Amino acid sequence: MTARNSPHQAAVSRLALRHPYRDRILETLLNRGAGFIDAAALAGSGLAGIGATIQTEFSLEYEEIEGFPRPKIAGHPGRLLIGRFGDKRVAIFLGRVHAYEGADPAEITLPVQIAAGLGATTVVLTSSVGAINADYRPGELMFVADHLNLMGYNPLFAMMQKATGNPFAEGTNTPFVDLSGVYRTELFTPLCETLAAQNIRLHRGVLAVLPGPTYETPAEVRFLRNAGADAVCMSTVPEAIYAKYAGLAVVGLTLVTNRANDGTLREKPSHHEVLANAAAAADRFTLAVRETFRLL
Repeated sequence: MTARNSPHQAAVSRLALRHPYRDRILETLLNRGAGFIDAAALAGSGLAGIGATIQTEFSLEYEEIEGFPRPKIAGHPGRLLIGRFGDKRVAIFLGRVHAYEGADPAEITLPVQIAAGLGATTVVLTSSVGAINADYRPGELMFVADHLNLMGYNPLFAMMQKATGNPFAEGTNTPFVDLSGVYRTELFTPLCETLAAQNIRLHRGVLAVLPGPTYETPAEVRFLRNAGADAVCMSTVPEAIYAKYAGLAVVGLTLVTNRANDGTLREKPSHHEVLANAAAAADRFTLAVRETFRLL
């Protein structure tokens, strides 16, 4: 398999915690002309419109990639795009698999593993979220400053049993990852200013993750609010943790698609509402991703 001759690429190749098909998938993509990349983005529910941010040079359905997990949920097309954004080559994964679909941590984090293997040094993780913060409204955006992992597991811990080699061996990326600074928070201010000029409201907040597929109980919503969460989702955090382990910089950008019900709301959240609100805000969110790429 052709590889970049760089310290980053060498470190990625030594990662002990990885999907068993990772290297095979990388070889397939490179043999089919995918080429190397500088950054990657992962599209959340109903957010596949972010594919329009690049000039596509390479496109492949997940189902055409042996070993690549295929999303079962509406709003996740299951397609890999690679193309140009200015002087950068960017991969965009249109759709992800979730724990509630039965996917294991190696499958959930596989897009990040592939992005790292293709040379990306930054990954932009997007998702549709429910608002915990009473000031947030559907259609607004939230920049992830930190997270609360309430999945019930850490993806690195969960991948230990199937580790390739000794994850604690000298010369490998340690799984004892410092998570005190997962996200590139220095990008918030310039991004916020740019979007404000377009009348797009960008919050900065803490993202909580629960395993799903059920939405939160009123007691859980109140608990999350008291714990400091501003929004909640069923993804993103496992990928962020793995990206940090792999040495990638992480940007978390989310779209508020519903309000989490703390018992005071008449409306009930649904996946239909999530997709409808994501569609309504597609242009605004795509612009936000485009401006994020510009800042990288």
